Amino acid sequence: MPNKDARNIFCRAFGYIITKTLYEPGDIAVNRDCKFFNIDEYEIKSPLVIDKLHYNGNDNCIIWLNTKGHMQIVNKETNEIEDRFPGASNLLKQEKIGKYVGYCIEPATVFSIWFEMNLEQSPIIPNVKYFKLNKGEIYNAPLGTKLFLAEGIIDIDGQSFQGNRQIRVSTEPKTFLGLTDCYGLFFP
Repeated sequence: MPNKDARNIFCRAFGYIITKTLYEPGDIAVNRDCKFFNIDEYEIKSPLVIDKLHYNGNDNCIIWLNTKGHMQIVNKETNEIEDRFPGASNLLKQEKIGKYVGYCIEPATVFSIWFEMNLEQSPIIPNVKYFKLNKGEIYNAPLGTKLFLAEGIIDIDGQSFQGNRQIRVSTEPKTFLGLTDCYGLFFP
């Protein structure tokens, strides 16, 4: 029988709660609002407007980022299938209104910032930006950079930093070298 809950690991980045969800093949990705973990579908009632990230009680107030594996998301009204692989995020592609069910095809990891879980911090989720650094690529991080490295390994000044970690550039600009494919979120 599929695991409807998957496995959630809670972590913090720059004061915000981020959820790391681990899925196994056959798991069902259910409604992403934390109140509804025991139903088999979720609904996008209105598109998430990235530059106006203010919690309004809408159950799809979430930012998500796939970092491992393969998920298939099925629109229950149109039967349209969307394959999500590492790097997929609603910061890159607007989700359509509709009812969905998600299935894990290969072991997958999804990082999420849920508005509802961060209301004590602020009713406004910061205007985070998508981060991807391929293996062997370099990123010149300016002073003030705040990166939540979700997945991958980065070299900074000869020191390796592994995913599920916050990185703050606070003294001088730094050069990030991707030792693996890396995914994350920039915080303002």
